[in-house]
Order: sequence, then C-alpha cells, then structure tokens
Amino acid sequence: DGTRWYPLGTGNDNGVNDLVFSIDMDLHGNLYAGGFFSKAGNVITNLVAKWDGSQWSGLGSGIGGVWSSINYGVVFNINAHKNDIYIGGAFSEAGNKPSHSFAHWNKPLTFLQHIPIKGNKFYLAQNYPDPFNSSTRINYYVPYPQKVKLEIFDITGRLVRTLINRYHPAGAYFIDFNGENLPGGIYFYRLSGKSIRETRKMVLIR
Repeated sequence: DGTRWYPLGTGNDNGVNDLVFSIDMDLHGNLYAGGFFSKAGNVITNLVAKWDGSQWSGLGSGIGGVWSSINYGVVFNINAHKNDIYIGGAFSEAGNKPSHSFAHWNKPLTFLQHIPIKGNKFYLAQNYPDPFNSSTRINYYVPYPQKVKLEIFDITGRLVRTLINRYHPAGAYFIDFNGENLPGGIYFYRLSGKSIRETRKMVLIR
C-alpha cells in the first residue's frame, strides 16, 4: 500500500514454498508467479500460481515433467496478456500434456466482468437470486477509476470472505459468490471504495 510490506496469504499459507523466478499481472489485478515451487498458499499449483487479491490458486494441473538431464521442471518466465498467460522455462508438460519449454494458458482468468458505463454515482445491486442456495450474483457500478473492495460478513459482523480487493476502471461489474462451504443464514455484503461504503443483506438457505 506504499507504506509497508504485506504477505500474500495468511499464517503459514502465505507465499509459495520454494523459488519464484518471474511474476506478472493482468489488467484485472490478478498476479501470476512462476518458478520452482509445488505449492502456493496451501494449494498444489506445480510451478505456476495465481493470486487474485485474497487467495492463491493454480492454473489447471500446472507445469511438470522433466527436461534434458534434470528430473524436474522449472518456469523461468511468465507473461500475462488479456486472458492469456504465456509460460517459458525448462519442462516437458503443461496440464499433463506434452509441451516443450513453452506453454499457453487461455482459460478465462477472472470472474470479474467490466462494461463501460456513464454516470457519477456508485451503485450496489441486490444479489440475485436471493435467497440463494450455494451461488448468487452481485452487480455493482464504479463511476470513476479507483480501488474497490467487496466483502462478505456473517450476522455477527465477522468477515468470512473478501471477494474483490483491486483497482477498477470506471464501469459496471458483477461477481458470482459461491457460499457452498458456509452454513445457511443471513449474510451481508459490503462495497467500499474511496468515497463509498454500501451494505446489503442476503440469505443463504440449506
């Protein structure tokens, strides 16, 4: 944040478990790391990992195989371009498929959709469906570029999930929230930015 360092992750699940040789960031603020590591956070990622601002994940089954006389793979360079990730290194497999030292990942990389709009007011829509069982969609509007946070709280006010915490261009957005691992009950979702803090209620049913 310009004043101090922060770990990417919490507790013993922050960062990766070995060497990082390259990093890059896409237009949505997702960070990608490549190197010689098997885990990011507590998730098996195999040489390449994604940090979305709140948690680590892998790109499919990651990178692996052997190269020449060494019995392991390694990623030396990673480049993010729109919804494409290009990876270079010393390896023979990507996603359990033959891939000699170069690979291309083109699965959609973000659940955030940006649609330009006009206007100067923030808006946080009611989630739909509501009540919901497992998954619901939250729409919101950002009138000018800034960092925006979208968080989920339980009825006691405890933070249970940070869905979004990143810079946004001006526009309309949505995110799908999956509450599969949460107990049924009343939850609150809060949108906050430079000049906005708005909260709405939603109901998860079981």
